[in-house]
Formats: sequence, structure tokens, C-alpha cells
Amino acid sequence: MGDVLLELRGIDKHFPGVRALKDARLDVRRGEVHALIGENGAGKSTMIKIVSGVYQPDTGEILLDGRRVEFSNPREAHSAGIATIYQELGLYPELSVSENIFMGHAPTMKRFGFQAIDWEEMEWQAAALLAELNIHNLDVGAKVGALNVGNRQRVEIAKALSLDAQILIMDEPTAALTESDVEQLFSIVRLLRERGVSIIYISHRLNEVFELADRVTVLRDGEYIGTQDVTDTSEAELISMMVGRTIENLFPKQTAEIGAVVLEVRHLNRPPLTRDISFSVRAGEIVGMAGLVGSGRSETAQVIFGVLPAESGEILLNGQPVKINRPSEAVDHGIGYVPEDRGHQGLIREMTIRENTSMAVLELVSKNTFISRAKEQALAI
Repeated sequence: MGDVLLELRGIDKHFPGVRALKDARLDVRRGEVHALIGENGAGKSTMIKIVSGVYQPDTGEILLDGRRVEFSNPREAHSAGIATIYQELGLYPELSVSENIFMGHAPTMKRFGFQAIDWEEMEWQAAALLAELNIHNLDVGAKVGALNVGNRQRVEIAKALSLDAQILIMDEPTAALTESDVEQLFSIVRLLRERGVSIIYISHRLNEVFELADRVTVLRDGEYIGTQDVTDTSEAELISMMVGRTIENLFPKQTAEIGAVVLEVRHLNRPPLTRDISFSVRAGEIVGMAGLVGSGRSETAQVIFGVLPAESGEILLNGQPVKINRPSEAVDHGIGYVPEDRGHQGLIREMTIRENTSMAVLELVSKNTFISRAKEQALAI
């Protein structure tokens, strides 16, 4: 690790009725992985949006390589070598891997006297960027919408490299990844650090902080609490810094009364990934479903919820057979489904929290096809 590359001093940021940051600070050294942690509402997202030019601070200053900078928008931050990979990936699903990587700065060539995109060069450069990250099995011509979450994230990282990023901000990067995807992500992070890229790594998972980070900064209620070398601190100390008190047992085991079987599936089939699945779930019970990538875990859940209706087999609720051919029927039977990719399969991101909350129960907030905004609001809060 080298000298300080990025420094934030005395950062304040207000929103209507909320003081998101108060005299916050952060310094990131060249070629380090710097973890930024804190509870929900601690100000982490606000801080990284200030670094990446989405927000501007009310007071305070940002220094990049010792020089004071001001970013009016994300493009200015990109030009300064700062790239951000948000938890909800900002890619275009109908465009190819190479098109997403070079969006806004594609290589061009002269054709018939006009500047035109050099498609062959763009695909070659995209493949080269992925190869730099030791990613060799990703087709640069494939549509991003057809990729799993892990591969879409790798495209985002390659996109950041195409912008010649000195600082890469990663916001909860493992939230929706499988275990194998997490391992590959960690390898990429270590590779980038070896090349001198500074990484700001935001996570709620302290084991990731100790595995990857060199230093860690803690925010609480919008205020800077402290920065520690990871080798000089402990999980208990970081938790105490985050919550302001000592917690003896972070995840105490709670006993629950286990009742009768409420859900049972028998010989459920929906080829190719759901084949002869049988299990039961009792009232008050948490049943884990484990398996490697491609083993059919998500597909089995989608069969039960009616996204992919079963071709054969039985689903029983409270001992009674039911037919579920579409999600609305599953909802009517009291079954909910939180998908793996919540941003694309679970929410309509262009709509408000209020509208998303009422989406599955419009009959409760409407009359004669007219939706009551007041009822929607009451339901959401």
C-alpha cells in the first residue's frame, strides 16, 4: 500500500428532515482494499454517492491525489478515475457484454468519411479486459440479460477497468452471489489490489472484511467513528463501534414451537432442473435448501410458486392437494416468494416503494378498478 489517494474531510450532507452525514471523513491509500461498514442508515451509501458524483456535499472537501476536486456528476468522477459498482447493477439487459463494457466510450473508426463504432475492435478489447480478470468463459457477444448475477457483476468490473479506474467502489457486491461466484469475486478483488487499484468495499458481512480488507472505517448515524487496521481489530470491536455498545451474542439461537406439516411436495417434476423433488415444511420451521449452482434450487422454488408450473407431482398445503399454475394462485394460497435477483424479478424499480408494496394485493387498495393512493400509503407504512 502506498500514500493516500483519496481523502474526504468534514463532509456534511442534509436531506429534507435528515442529516445523512455529519463531519464524516475517509482516507483511502493507493492499492488497498478499504472496507466501509456500519448499520443501515449509517451514511455509507450517501458517502459513496458523494465520492462518485451523484451527490454533492453541503460542506467539506474531497482530495484526490492531494488535489481538491469537486464532482458535479458521475461522468466527472469517471473522468477522474473513480468507478462504482452498485448492489443493483446498472447494465442494459438487451445489449451485449461488449456493448455494456464500452457504453459511452466505444472504439471508433472512419467509414465513408464518418466516425462509426468499430464493432470488431470493441469485442476484442472486451475479451482482453475479461482475460485480465482471469475470466475466459464469458461470451462478449452474449446479451447481458441472459447472464446470471455473478457474470453481470464481472461485466461491471470490466466496465470499470475500461474507464481506467484508479478507485473502484463496490457496494454490497456479494449480496446476491452464490458461494462460487463470491470466491471468484474475491480473486478479482485481490488481483486488482495487486495492480494498484484502490477498492472501497462496503459490506454487512464482517467475515468478508477480515478476509479481504487492509483497513476498515466505521460510520454510525452519519458520523465517523474510527478507522482500524484489520489485523489490529476484532469482530466484537467492530460490532461495538457500529452499534455503540457491546453485544455478547450477535445471533442468539431462538427456540420455536414446531407444528404440523403445512407444505409438502411429492415427486415434483419440471425438467430439466426440477426432477422428482419431495420434502415437507412444518409450521414454525426453517428448512434450508442447498446445492451447487445449476442444481435446481431456485427452479424448485419457482415451480412451487407457479412461475414454472409443475408438469407432474403434487403440492399439498395443510394436507390438501392444490394446483398452482401461476404466481397469483400461489399468493391466494398464502405463499410468498423472494427471488434471487430481487432487482429484476422481484421489484419494478421505476415505481415507488408504495406502488411496489401494493402490487400483489391491489384488490385491497382499489375499488372499481381505481387505486386509492391513501390506502396504498397506509399499507406501505
